[in-house]
Amino acid sequence: MEKISKKFQFIKKIKLVQLAFLTISCLLFIYVCIAKTDLLKELMADMSIRILFVALWIILLIMLISNISDFLFYRYYAITEHRLKRFLYLDRLTGIPDRKSLDVMTENLRDPARLAKLGCFLFTISNLQELNEQYGREGGDRALFGFSRLLEKAGDELGLVARNGSNEFACIIENCDETTAENLLSRLRKAKEDSMTAHDAVQLDIEYAYILNKDAQIKDYSALFAKAHGKLFTKEGTLGRGQL
Repeated sequence: MEKISKKFQFIKKIKLVQLAFLTISCLLFIYVCIAKTDLLKELMADMSIRILFVALWIILLIMLISNISDFLFYRYYAITEHRLKRFLYLDRLTGIPDRKSLDVMTENLRDPARLAKLGCFLFTISNLQELNEQYGREGGDRALFGFSRLLEKAGDELGLVARNGSNEFACIIENCDETTAENLLSRLRKAKEDSMTAHDAVQLDIEYAYILNKDAQIKDYSALFAKAHGKLFTKEGTLGRGQL
């Protein structure tokens, strides 16, 4: 899929060049029509040149429409590719992408320029064992499913949401800074508060940790993910760590 994405980006650049060329050509034609009216009248007096002129306009318009259609097609292709990646591996319990799917979806984010501005967030349900003991396995599964819905509601518009296995969840966000991080956490807090009004709601104790790579400047995605994971469980410091 990574090769397909690179091919798509290459084709997109070619289409951009073509579109720029066609736009400039159309502007030149318009300039000739407006600024060189005398010359245009002389040229139009000749029937063969008039036919050629009209034919060139038609060709330019067809090529312009064709390029725009190509862009719409490739946009649809990009959206479809994103959805296919998303549903390649789904966690059976929660219905959101699992760790394998997250690895696939983040392939393009390993480019140094994009990695430099990445935000890596990890969450864990710290009282899952107590919920399992109190409500049984079904209660624990309900807690996992419930939090997956909360995280998806809060983070799906911001980045990639997935279950990392067991009681862990992840959210990977591009162009992430402190404002984006606080936006995600505040949305998640609000979603959690709203969910507690349901009659069958269970109390979820959620711990989180995150790394903003604009500060950390880690050169490898796996190392960035591992650092965020370690931060979640080592409980060192309070910056980028907390409870919801």
